[in-house]
Amino acid sequence: MKVGVAELLVLFVASCLPGQSAWGASFDCRPYFEAKACPETVICATPDLSQLDDVLARRYGYLIKSSSASVVPNLREEQRLWIRQRQSCGCDATCISHLYARRLDELAKPLVGEVSHLVSHWTCTGEGADPRRYALKITEDSYADQQGNRIMREGSIDLVAKNPPSESEGFRIERGVPQRFWIKRIEGGEESACAKYGWTAESQDYDAVFCGATQGVGSLELRPKNSELSVAHIECDSADVE
Repeated sequence: MKVGVAELLVLFVASCLPGQSAWGASFDCRPYFEAKACPETVICATPDLSQLDDVLARRYGYLIKSSSASVVPNLREEQRLWIRQRQSCGCDATCISHLYARRLDELAKPLVGEVSHLVSHWTCTGEGADPRRYALKITEDSYADQQGNRIMREGSIDLVAKNPPSESEGFRIERGVPQRFWIKRIEGGEESACAKYGWTAESQDYDAVFCGATQGVGSLELRPKNSELSVAHIECDSADVE
């Protein structure tokens, strides 16, 4: 849900009337309302988000104080990356809420050891008589939790079409314009969407599942938000891994 800044100012002023108190975000809201800055104004003017912000700040502060010196730099870098992602939500309360829920889940699984960084490049082809060709890049940072499970801290899938769409193309992205999908979780195992390994991701308009195999082939399935109908099935070959 996107909220206008003027509406947020009204809500904020109302929250500060005599006998009332401003909602409990972990930061001073006033400068952000004066600057009409999002996402901070949305967080300050939305009780649920203010509470999430306060809980997250307390949890993060506790981990910084209680974690070993080798882990703290990774925690700080994680938080900086997450704040940049939060900024990209703008005034969209749903996007902000999703990021807070994900970050709180991450902070419940403290870092252990080094963060691994994976970048892979793929060449991909769509279906049909006149298929579209794509370049695909997957970037993922992950670490091991206390049980040794692989936990993702940040990731994205960038898809670029190399030729124009046909008249019947269901996924009509422009040629040469990168489409970014933020990775939500790692896939893999018998109960996963992918038998070998892969990622589930989303953009503002689409959900995506990329599944890979050990021999360097993969596939990308795209669906509009809130739909089970696939608009694109793309087959990929791995070009290289950094």
